[in-house]
Amino acid sequence: MATTSLGLSLAEDVLTVLHDAGLFVPEVTGFVGALAEALAITAPIVTVIDTPGSLGVRVHGTAGDAYERPTVQVTVRALGGYRVALRLARLAANAIGAVRNQEVGGTTYQEMRILQPPFDLGPDTSGRARAAFNVQAWHTARVTA
Repeated sequence: MATTSLGLSLAEDVLTVLHDAGLFVPEVTGFVGALAEALAITAPIVTVIDTPGSLGVRVHGTAGDAYERPTVQVTVRALGGYRVALRLARLAANAIGAVRNQEVGGTTYQEMRILQPPFDLGPDTSGRARAAFNVQAWHTARVTA
C-alpha cells in the first residue's frame, strides 16, 4: 500500500506510518526532531529522530551501495505515566514493524525493523513519561544526480 509522503527521510516516513495507523498527527502530536521537548502539549506525543545508521550494503556488479540502512529513535511522551507511554510505544512499534516490501513516501522499504522492545527513558523536562525504541530500515539506495 502506498502512502502519502511527509518528506524524504526515514524519520518523516516513520511519522507517515504512525499517522496512517491513526496513532499520531504530524505537527500536532507527532514531530520529526526534538521540538516536542519544549512544547506544552497535554496529549501523548511522539518524536522521531534520525540516528547514525549502518553503512550501506554493496552487492556484486553494482557501483556504490545497493541498499541503505538508516536508523531512527522513536520516543513517546505521555503525562499519563509510563504505562500510557509504553502502551503507545508498543502500538507504534507494531505499526512500524509491519512495514515489509511497502512503499512509504516514495521509497520502497524491504523492511522497517524494530531493534528492541520499547524501554523507559525516564521523565522529560516537563515531567512526561518517556518510552522509546530504535528502528532500522532497509531500502534500495536512492539515486542522486
